[in-house]
This record gives sequence, C-alpha cells and structure tokens, in this order.
Amino acid sequence: MYDRAALPRQIHRAITAGVTQDAPAPRAKAACHAGAKRATADLLMSDIGPLKLCRHCGEHWPADGEFFARDARRQDGLEHVCKACRKEQRLVR
Repeated sequence: MYDRAALPRQIHRAITAGVTQDAPAPRAKAACHAGAKRATADLLMSDIGPLKLCRHCGEHWPADGEFFARDARRQDGLEHVCKACRKEQRLVR
C-alpha cells in the first residue's frame, strides 16, 4: 500500500491509527530528563560555597577549577570526576 520507511514517523502513526485499534500508547519521556535531575543533586551549598560530588570517590569537593577540570559541555562547566581521581585513573592505565 505504501512504503512505511519513506514516511515520517508521525504521518505513519496517523495513517495506521485507524487501521490498528490495539496500538500501544506512546511512551512518556521521563527517562531523558533524569540526567538534569541528577546534575542538580550533585551540588550542595555550604558556608564556603557550592560543593560538587565526585562520581568516582563519592566525596564532595568545592565546585571550582582547583578540584574539578573544566568541561564546557556540562551544565555546571566542570567534569564529574575530581582531578585527584582522574590522576589516579591515568596512573592505573
């Protein structure tokens, strides 16, 4: 009848919605937003400023360039592993 791969997914759903009554409901997009929730939980406020959780050693360190390397791709601008743990990982390799 038609080439399913050639049609965009939404058009394909609209066409097949009338054909199949037992179509599964669309999934919620909760899993893709879990990373944003986790990023805010990694920061703590203290009297000396924000503290960031190192995902390797599990300790909180001041969230600055002295303890964490810079990473412009991340929301807070810092890597998720502290500099001491990165150095340890490099020595093990």
